[in-house]
Amino acid sequence: MPEGEAHEWQVDLTLNDLHRALDSYAKTYKTGFARSLDMLGPAPEWFHPTAEHSGLAFPGYSHLLQDNDQKEFTYQGYRYSYAPEPADAHGAIAGYALKARPIQFGKTGTRSFLTEANGVIHATSEDRAATREDAATQK
Repeated sequence: MPEGEAHEWQVDLTLNDLHRALDSYAKTYKTGFARSLDMLGPAPEWFHPTAEHSGLAFPGYSHLLQDNDQKEFTYQGYRYSYAPEPADAHGAIAGYALKARPIQFGKTGTRSFLTEANGVIHATSEDRAATREDAATQK
């Protein structure tokens, strides 16, 4: 399998894993989706999971979810970015966009991806960010 194809397979898996973690977060804490990806990471060893450190993301992602802005990370040739919608009057976040773009288009990947709160993954083979108007990938 060429390098870019292997990375794209990993993107699909990562987006699905993060979608499940975000969905679980919203259902568990009843405050909508997380403000940042860091909130999906593990609680300190000496404390129990909370809304600030829920431990809902796959443990292998923990070190990735602690970037400075807590909304972007790079993994397996792709740059991921998380954009939650603005919170409502009660502080709940009703939706998000989670994007993945190749770090080097054509080498580390040939498609860009987008998933939102509905879990549908859209992809484009153009060198641009994917949008919800792009075709959905097959599961």
